[in-house]
Amino acid sequence: MDRDRMQKIIARYGEPFLKMKTALKLNCTCLCKLLKSSWRVRYIRPLKRYERYSVFGTWVELREDAVLNRLKALAMTVAPSDCNRTLICTALTHAALNGIVRLFRCEIGIDNFPLPPCRFIHLRDHLLVFDKDARRFNGVPFSPEFNSRNRINLPYNPEAKCPRFINDLVLPMLENKDDLLLIQLYFGQCLLHANISQTFLIISGPAEIGKSVLVNIIEAIVGSENVTELHLDRLASPFELAEYASKILLTAKDVNNDALSANNINALKKYTGNDLLTAEQKNRNSRIYVRGNFNIIITGNGDLALNLGNSRDAFKRRMIWIDCRKPENFKRIEGFDKLLLDEEREGILAWGIDGALKLLCSGGIIVKGKKQEEAIEYLLDESSPVETFIRERVVYDPDNSILSRDVVPAFYNFARYIGWNNDAVVHLSPRQIEQRFSQGMLRLRPECRYSTNIKVPGSMKLLRGYMHCKICDIKF
Repeated sequence: MDRDRMQKIIARYGEPFLKMKTALKLNCTCLCKLLKSSWRVRYIRPLKRYERYSVFGTWVELREDAVLNRLKALAMTVAPSDCNRTLICTALTHAALNGIVRLFRCEIGIDNFPLPPCRFIHLRDHLLVFDKDARRFNGVPFSPEFNSRNRINLPYNPEAKCPRFINDLVLPMLENKDDLLLIQLYFGQCLLHANISQTFLIISGPAEIGKSVLVNIIEAIVGSENVTELHLDRLASPFELAEYASKILLTAKDVNNDALSANNINALKKYTGNDLLTAEQKNRNSRIYVRGNFNIIITGNGDLALNLGNSRDAFKRRMIWIDCRKPENFKRIEGFDKLLLDEEREGILAWGIDGALKLLCSGGIIVKGKKQEEAIEYLLDESSPVETFIRERVVYDPDNSILSRDVVPAFYNFARYIGWNNDAVVHLSPRQIEQRFSQGMLRLRPECRYSTNIKVPGSMKLLRGYMHCKICDIKF
C-alpha cells in the first residue's frame, strides 16, 4: 500500500493500535480503512460473496478466510515497532478480527449484483467493446467498470481464418447449410457475457459425426473456467444452480433421446430468459441470487423428444435446432478437436467474434430462416404427437362425434402419413394414446366434451367418445 495514503488514513482515524497499560487495543475503524485502501475489493450482498479486481481485468471471487489473512498481515505491518510480537498477536483475537471484517463488509458492500454489459468480449490483453454507431468492435484497456468475471485467455488476430474447421467439420454434417450462420451467431454469443438472444442450441443427429467435437472446440475457445456441464436431470435443484453462477456456457453432450422429457425441463426457460433465480450453496446456510442468462448447448444422437406441456410457443421462440447428417465418405479422425485447435485456434476465435458482431448488429436477435422454423415445428410436432394430431385433424362439428375406439387407429394412420418414427411415437401404447388424447382435447378442444352416451346409428348400445367434433380424413 502507498505509504503516503496510509499516513493520511492514520492521521484522520488515529493509530491502528492503541497502547494500554499492559495490552494493545485495536482501532477497528483505522484498520478497516487501511484494509479497504490496500486493494480493490467489493462485497456483493445478494450473493454473500467477496470479489477482488485482478490485474487481468476480471473480478475474482474471494473467500472470507483470504480477507482475514490479508487483515492479519496488514495489522502486523502497521503494528508498533516497539511492541513484542506476542503482545501484538494477543490483540489480534478471532473476535476482534471478525468484528473488523464485519465493518469492512459494510464499507465495501453493494446491494445489487453488478452484471457486465452485453456488448464486449474480454480477451487476454484487452477488451473488445461494441460501437453501436460504427457497428464494429473497438479495443480498449481493462477497466473494473465493465464488471467482467469471465476472460477468454487467447490473443486476437482479426485476419486469422479457419478453413478446415468450417469445411471439414461443420459444413459436412449440416443437413441445412444455412445453419452455419446460426452456429456462428450462437458461438459469438458464447463469447459475450450473457445470453442476449434468450435462446438455447440443440444439435442432434447420428453418432460420431462431429457434434461433440464442435462443442469441445467452442468450450476450449470460451475457456474451461467459463464452462461447466449441464445436468438436465437436476435443472430444478437450487444447489446445482449455485454451481453455474460464475459460468457463461453450460453444455450437455450426448444426452439420451428422452433427456428433455423430464418434468423440470421448463427450467431451461428460466436459465435463458434473464430471470432472477434463487440458489443455495452447499455447506452454507444461505441463499444467493443468480441471473438466468446462460448460454446452453445440448447435443444428442437421433431425434430428441421434448415434453413441453403448455410451453410449446415459448420453446419454439427460444430453441435453435441444428439437424445433422452423416457426411458422405465420412472418415473419423482421432483427436480432431485438438488438431483443429492447434492449427486454427486464432482463426476459430476470429470467426466467433465475427458472429458476435453480427449478433450485436442485429439487435441481439438470432433470426431463424424458413427452413429452421419448419425444422423446429417438425421437432415440436413429433415430440407431442397426440396433441399435434388433435391440432391438425380434429375439428369442431356440431353434427358429429368421435368414438374412443376410433382414436388409436386414426392416430396411427396420421403418424404413418407424417413419417414419425422417434421414441415419442413408436413406444406409445394404445392406452397412452387414449389418455393423451383425452388430456389434449380438454386443453385444445374444450368445446368438444367427453360423453359416455353417444348413440351410433344402427346400434342400441351407447358408446364412449367426444361430442361435436370429427377427425378429418387423410388422403394417401
